[in-house]
Amino acid sequence: MGKRKHILKLAVTELNFLFVILVFSGTIDIFSQKNTFVPDTTVNNMFVLMKARSIIEILGDQSNNFIDDSGPSRVIFKNAVSTQYLVFYQLNGSNSNSFNNFEIGILSSDNSKYKKMEVSKFSTESGIELGIGKDELLSIKGLPDNSIREGECDILTYIINDPKNKLLKYKNMPEYKAEYCFKHNKLVRFVFGFPYN
Repeated sequence: MGKRKHILKLAVTELNFLFVILVFSGTIDIFSQKNTFVPDTTVNNMFVLMKARSIIEILGDQSNNFIDDSGPSRVIFKNAVSTQYLVFYQLNGSNSNSFNNFEIGILSSDNSKYKKMEVSKFSTESGIELGIGKDELLSIKGLPDNSIREGECDILTYIINDPKNKLLKYKNMPEYKAEYCFKHNKLVRFVFGFPYN
């Protein structure tokens, strides 16, 4: 029994030593808390950034549904119970059904200009939806590139601008950006996609 105990103690000591070597060699980074940010590109697993076909097949041609004002070119929808909105933003010169940014937020008042969509809520492929807490977003997306407070909102921002990034190369875009606005630790609005700098 004493020999087994001694062998087990040696094995544990060797494992601890190996762990220390791996940490100091940089093979294991126990000090880094930043997860690799994985960008969202869809809403409700239906609508895809810069993919006109995903819009046309479900909602039809949107060329006559743009909001006519001085703001950016956009089409706005609300969920079936008029508690959330979804905005499709478009880059100037794009196909009328191709959208580069999606925004999801809490609808403060029912607006008749917004087209109704028969869904209960809007969410992304990684499970980001209104009402989640900041900790939940951080566990899904990792640490942000920037965090600021604007009025009542804590805004977490993630940016991808590496020209070697697969998504940027595939979409032929210079940057991907996602902003998440939290009030009282609840997500109340977020925008993601390819900004129109």
